[in-house]
Amino acid sequence: MKNIKTLFLLLASLSGGMANAQTTGTFYLQNVSTGKILALDGTGVVDVQGAAPTSIDISYDTSDARYTLSAGGGRMGTDVHAQVTAGSNAKYQKWDIQAVDGKEGVYLVGVPMWEASSTFYIYSNSYGSLATMPYRPSTEFEAAQWKMLTTEEVENVQVTLDELSETYTVPTIYMSATVNLKRTFLLQKWNTLSLPFSLTAAQIEEQFGEGTLVAEYDTYDNGVLKFKSVSTIEAGIPYLIWPTSISAEGYYTFEDVSALLESPTVVGPEDTYRFYSTFYKTTTPANIIGISNDVAYLMRKAQTIKGFRGYFYSDNANIKVQTWTLDDATVIDAAVVDAEADGPFDVYTISGQKVAGGVTDIEALPRGVYVVNGRKVIK
Repeated sequence: MKNIKTLFLLLASLSGGMANAQTTGTFYLQNVSTGKILALDGTGVVDVQGAAPTSIDISYDTSDARYTLSAGGGRMGTDVHAQVTAGSNAKYQKWDIQAVDGKEGVYLVGVPMWEASSTFYIYSNSYGSLATMPYRPSTEFEAAQWKMLTTEEVENVQVTLDELSETYTVPTIYMSATVNLKRTFLLQKWNTLSLPFSLTAAQIEEQFGEGTLVAEYDTYDNGVLKFKSVSTIEAGIPYLIWPTSISAEGYYTFEDVSALLESPTVVGPEDTYRFYSTFYKTTTPANIIGISNDVAYLMRKAQTIKGFRGYFYSDNANIKVQTWTLDDATVIDAAVVDAEADGPFDVYTISGQKVAGGVTDIEALPRGVYVVNGRKVIK
């Protein structure tokens, strides 16, 4: 691939027909109005939709003060009122590239045609396709304006997603990106997880270890949150994940990500407990159910939750959650603990023997099966 270089600026001619900005190298041409990049389809047609973005080699011929644009190994050109193609025998294959007044780094791109005594400028029409117009567009008509993006801007996009960020904006990905995720997990514990991009089974194993379990919320049934085992993660869907390996620093890198969602999807039947999630640090409603350290807690008060996590919530006050299951097997038996219960509580074994009194936090208890507030808890 050619090295990108800007040679120099040319003065505009009085007629405006000569290029007034000379830029050569390898670029992607992005439409200012739509944000889409010129692409080459399988038939040699150059367009702004449907196909993957195509890099364009731009060279300048001092003999006629025109440019040559090449894509996919062939010259770009067109005939009068015809499609722009690459690698064809189009009559007109010389181009003008003209800077738009008052807009740095923005250009008009056109083909001078002696038959029509005019320069035909390319633009994105109302149908989203590439078209040409036989006159110079105004500075307000952004559909005919183009930016020249470097290969680094298009092909090597780096995206950082941080669980502590209080905002989330969908980053622009033209082809693919490397996503660096900052997200802490508890090892060999159930964690909620929601990502704006999908993961294959191989990626899950690579990042979280062999034997990692992933559970998808299936339904609510008579006090039970039912989950089913899955092997992949779909963008925007909240899951439970039980990792066998985690990053000590809390950083995970995912390559070749083609797109990121704007917002997560709420899953679960209407008018029951539904699984919500967030891509940024936020505040939940009151009376959610959250999972921490393999225990499900009923949170009476609104909670601050970090990004890329989920919680369960229902606005139906008449339904309760007693337990949750995975593939119809109990994972935590009756383990919905009222995290905001009035006063301390006593803890008993399942045989009824009291093992602790005045407890305010079951995290201080050793591992085992207990009865807390009349509910069985596995810790």
